Amino acid sequence: QNFQPACLQAQASWGAMADPDAVAKAFVAHYYNVFDTTRQGLAALFQPTSMMTFEGEKFQGPEAIVGKL
Repeated sequence: QNFQPACLQAQASWGAMADPDAVAKAFVAHYYNVFDTTRQGLAALFQPTSMMTFEGEKFQGPEAIVGKL
């Protein structure tokens, strides 16, 4: 199942005219909706090189990050 937020799916058609605030708000709304409903779906938002640090511990990649969330 593809959990890519609508704001990112539509981004290609917006071109340079996109309102950064609207994109940010749509992304945050999508992130927390997925976080609250199907947390594993957040893995689609991270790349293998993505890194999260929490309380001094580092987590790299979608699986490790979502596993900590």
